[in-house]
Amino acid sequence: MRFLTIILLALLLNTTAFAAQKAGELQSKLESTNVDLATLKDLAVDGEMDARDFKFIADKLPALRTLDLGSVIIKEYSSSESLFGNYVFFPADELPSMCFMGSKLTKITLPASLLTVGEGAFAASQVETINLPDKVVEVKAMAFNAMPNLKQVTGGIGLQRIGEYAFGHCKNLQTVSDMPVTHIAPYAFVGCESLKSFAFFSSLSQIGECAFKGAGLANIDLSLCKTLNVIGAWAFADMTAIETIKMPHNLITMGEGAFCFNTVKNKVEFPATLTKINDLAFVGTELVNDEIIPQGVDSIGDFAFSDWNKTLSVIIPSSVKHIGEQVFRNWTSLEMIDARPMTPPTLGADVWHGVEKTAVNVRVDNSVQSLYESADQWRDFFLSGVVEWPTDDSFRFSVKEDILSIQSSNIITDYTLFDISGIVLAADRTNDRQVAVDLTDFSGNLFVVRCVLENKEVKYIKIACK
Repeated sequence: MRFLTIILLALLLNTTAFAAQKAGELQSKLESTNVDLATLKDLAVDGEMDARDFKFIADKLPALRTLDLGSVIIKEYSSSESLFGNYVFFPADELPSMCFMGSKLTKITLPASLLTVGEGAFAASQVETINLPDKVVEVKAMAFNAMPNLKQVTGGIGLQRIGEYAFGHCKNLQTVSDMPVTHIAPYAFVGCESLKSFAFFSSLSQIGECAFKGAGLANIDLSLCKTLNVIGAWAFADMTAIETIKMPHNLITMGEGAFCFNTVKNKVEFPATLTKINDLAFVGTELVNDEIIPQGVDSIGDFAFSDWNKTLSVIIPSSVKHIGEQVFRNWTSLEMIDARPMTPPTLGADVWHGVEKTAVNVRVDNSVQSLYESADQWRDFFLSGVVEWPTDDSFRFSVKEDILSIQSSNIITDYTLFDISGIVLAADRTNDRQVAVDLTDFSGNLFVVRCVLENKEVKYIKIACK
């Protein structure tokens, strides 16, 4: 009698609550109560369910907005014909794939015994909050993808794996509770522009390609992730509000474009284990670190630091052996390169494409200067840039009416005049403290003069004539 009373009260409230004794009986049980299925808005189910019951909800309850499955046990089911998409097999304790795709549900209570949320289960649905039961270990691909009203994900203290696009393009998702996940698949949170924070636990061992691309994270703290040694390509690209980035202590490499096209307001903490910066890693991303490239890195991938326009200088650590194609492309603000390797790093094509070399001061150890002067692309700076600016009265120069006048406290033993492309225009031995060079007969208005002093010191002069 008590059970009947609950049913009658529920019917008056346009809500049905009952116990479905066996999986597959939901439709017959509901129809036996004479409930208007077309207008039913609220439903609570107790007992067993399988994919057939979820199919009934999807097809026959168009007005349903609230669904309570907290006490439900999901049973395994297989069919000779597909029920959702092309799926014909539905495991036990797994919310069937695509079962609520595009649903107008706004509130749902998931089964406490649930282990897995199936592929595309809630994709494009109207649910506003998801509370993941403690036993859930996996959210499969597309499970909550493109949900326009989803703002909060709670629970999930047992969650281990988040599938591809699982929460992708949920633009209004603001908070996700702390979940000790081990794997975050590619595109898992791509486009979650309202998501300001995410807790990265020590259990995390994999971050896939584009996992947080375009998300709104303010701080990326991976320092506790002891087993995370690779960050996927584009994983944290296209962010505009990053305050800090802390890398994993065991990080060996970061994927292509991992942190590209971002704005980072504070320093990036690099691990000592990092040996390679991959292609496009920081393209379009200005770092405020004193040392942008950490010591220990031996290889820098193509375009890694290209398209910067604020940073004035870069230190190339002694560990660097190779710099890839167009690594510093269009770095329009660059004024100084401090190259510390004792052997000039090998270079890919057009490393400094678009950089005004005449405005860049290159510093190298005196003992290896000749190696840099003769090395491919490095030599461009020594011909069209300035290695050492005259800064005191010991060495001065001036140009008046196309006559270059040089004065030195040390005897100038010889000089060589180059045009901006490095072609020798004139050379002479002088053995004097004053030298005059006539520029009248030479075309162009940019020149470089190399002066050798008696004490073996070498001075370079860059001249721009009107």
